[in-house]
Amino acid sequence: MQTKAQQIIDDALRLDSHARATIAQTLLERIDIKAHFEVSQKWRQELARRCAQIDAGDVALIPGDLVLAGLRAKYGPQSAPTAVRSSAAAQAPGVQGFSLGARQG
Repeated sequence: MQTKAQQIIDDALRLDSHARATIAQTLLERIDIKAHFEVSQKWRQELARRCAQIDAGDVALIPGDLVLAGLRAKYGPQSAPTAVRSSAAAQAPGVQGFSLGARQG
């Protein structure tokens, strides 16, 4: 017997892509991120440090599409998303040139 959540997922997957995107967006907008995701004090400090560097003009932000294009050129067309997710730069505090893309100025 399927769970209610699994039945909803199965039904949603039978919808067209626009309807699925609408459902996904609606659900994401209603998730309380703080209830499911906690950022350590160390990462909060790192984020504050990086934002201060951006605000001061000490670092140059690179648009994500240019970063992905460079990764694809260097490692091949299928490697960019994997390379971004698993790169040491994306995981290590203090690595220059990594941006979450949330701040626009």
